[in-house]
Amino acid sequence: GMDFKRFTQAVMLEQGRFDAFLKAKEGERSQILATLTGTEIYGTISTRVYERTDEERKKLEELDRELESRKPRDNFGSDEEIAQALTDGRTELLRLEAEHSDMRTAIEWLKNIENLTRELGQVHGSITQLQRESDLFTQDRRRLEAAQRANDLRAEYTAYNAKREQVRTTQKSRADNEQAISRISEELAEIDAHKLPELQAELSERLHGLTEDPNTIYERARGLMNNYTQLMRKKPQLEQDKTQAEDTLRRKQAALDSANSEYKKCLDHYGEIILDRERRNLKPGIPCPVCGSLEHPGVSHAESHGDTESGTADFERADRNLRRAQAEKAAAESQRDKCKNDIDANTDETAEAKAAVLEVIAPIGLYDAGIKDCADIYSRLDKWITAVRTLTDRVNALTKNRDAFTARLEALKDSLRKDSLQLESLTAELADMEERFSAGLTAKGFSSEVDFTAAILSPNEFTRLQERAKHLDENLANMLAVRADRTARLEAERSRGLTTRTREELERAEAQTKKDIDDKNRNIYALEHAQDERRKLQADNQELVKKRNAQAEAAGNWKALNKLIGSQNGNNYRIFAQRITLQMMIGLANKQLARMSGRYILTTSPGDDGLALSVIDNEQAGEVRPTENLSGGERFIVSLALALGLSQISGSKARVDSLFLDEGFGSLDADSLNTALDALAEVRREGRMIGIISHVEALRERIAAQIRVIPKTEGVSVLEGPGCSGG
Repeated sequence: GMDFKRFTQAVMLEQGRFDAFLKAKEGERSQILATLTGTEIYGTISTRVYERTDEERKKLEELDRELESRKPRDNFGSDEEIAQALTDGRTELLRLEAEHSDMRTAIEWLKNIENLTRELGQVHGSITQLQRESDLFTQDRRRLEAAQRANDLRAEYTAYNAKREQVRTTQKSRADNEQAISRISEELAEIDAHKLPELQAELSERLHGLTEDPNTIYERARGLMNNYTQLMRKKPQLEQDKTQAEDTLRRKQAALDSANSEYKKCLDHYGEIILDRERRNLKPGIPCPVCGSLEHPGVSHAESHGDTESGTADFERADRNLRRAQAEKAAAESQRDKCKNDIDANTDETAEAKAAVLEVIAPIGLYDAGIKDCADIYSRLDKWITAVRTLTDRVNALTKNRDAFTARLEALKDSLRKDSLQLESLTAELADMEERFSAGLTAKGFSSEVDFTAAILSPNEFTRLQERAKHLDENLANMLAVRADRTARLEAERSRGLTTRTREELERAEAQTKKDIDDKNRNIYALEHAQDERRKLQADNQELVKKRNAQAEAAGNWKALNKLIGSQNGNNYRIFAQRITLQMMIGLANKQLARMSGRYILTTSPGDDGLALSVIDNEQAGEVRPTENLSGGERFIVSLALALGLSQISGSKARVDSLFLDEGFGSLDADSLNTALDALAEVRREGRMIGIISHVEALRERIAAQIRVIPKTEGVSVLEGPGCSGG
């Protein structure tokens, strides 16, 4: 909805003209605001209000002329006479009601005096009853007072008792220590004289004078026995392996004999076949390779001994079988010899293992002629080590006990010395505390400790008596306070002196006044009825009057509205709306300006339409300055804030979702540049598009989406960046 000029004033901060909106004339600025926010509708409304006001005024004038021609013609009094009578009657009614109210107040005052007098008598009775109960509580109150005095000594008495108990405890501890010292001394003497020497002698007998650790001897003997046992267990298997090897050798020898016989048979047959073949190959005149004869008369009579190929195959098979049988026999002989060697080696190793076992167990007395087998040796070893370990543990435990008893004996002796010293100190302290407690008993009025302890009450009994005493005292104090209150209130009520008449006189007068009020109400009702009848007679005119009054109200409303916003040309309301819009825009712009520069605040200045702009300079004591006096950088910051504020205002016809800035950043210092970019980033996060055209190098680091203009030769440039295609 904008032409190019308005666009460059509001949406695009043009290079060299970035302050166009700031410097726009009031009329131009009004047109921009009207385009963006649709405020021209307010001009239409203003014109329509002006026209409607004139229409409603004319309707009212027509109704007034019609009423003037239809005045009521009757013989009754005027409406004012009836109204005056009603006013007088209602005034008299108000007087009677006030008089009736005063009578009711006086009656209630007399009732209140009677109630207070009655309550005061009841309070006197309650006080008498409480004093009687307090007298009955006198004995318990004395007990409570004695218990309270005893409570003052409770802490001291508790400490005194604790000290007495501490003395008794220390005396008992000393006696216990003396008994324990005697008992432990006897136990140590028994250990040193009998128990420990006997165990050590028995252990020495088990060890047979060995110096090596028994566990080491046991583990070595067990290892040697395990080796000996394993060797013994291998011997039957070795014998069985030898028997199996000899059986296998016999079978392989028989197989070899059979293969050898077959081989000889095939060899003879193969020779005959070869000889027959050579005989058949003899030719007359060619010497025989066997006898050299040139004559071969037996050739024709030679007997055939079979096919040469078949004979050859049988011979080769027999040869292979013979060689295999020979190899298998040799392997069987080797296995038999190995088994013999294994048996011999096992025999030697077993003998050596047995000797090693005997060498270990003989010194500790475990070997004799009665050993039956390996299991017996194992059993003797286990019993021996168990006995040795048990005796060793007992000796160690007894030694440990002796050391513990010795340490315990020293500790008891030390404790006995401490108990003796502490008992001496506690006895002195107890005597001092007893003297002070006796003085405290006398000061609190107790003749003896028995008298004091008798005064002590259980917590529940003490609390019960304390609460009872508190209850009686508080109730009596409350009743005395109530009596004082009721007495004061009664005196105050009597001092009001609302009437000198009796209650019975007032109640009779009140009833008469109530009757007069009812009569007056009936009279008023009759006048109102007469007034209603008059209105019914004037029903026709009344409807017209109602219509006229309604029209007068409507015309008055439109007249008031026209006074506020109406005008024939529509300027009043439009300019009013644009002022509000500008104030909103200035408020939004000042928020941006506060973030970018705390120096200036935008404001409006007086003008024909109230749309002129000025700035308040905070660094010049709040001086109001015209925008024309700002420097280029200052005008850019202010114009940028206005553009950001304008971009946040939307109307029915236009919405600024984009903002374009052509240069202007070069006049800013680094801080102002960062502040301006932060403000633009905030607007960008609100969903608006910000376009910046600039040569400032610092902007490259802050702006992610960039379209760069790349100069080429011959005055041609190309675009690079998002959305740009080609080269």
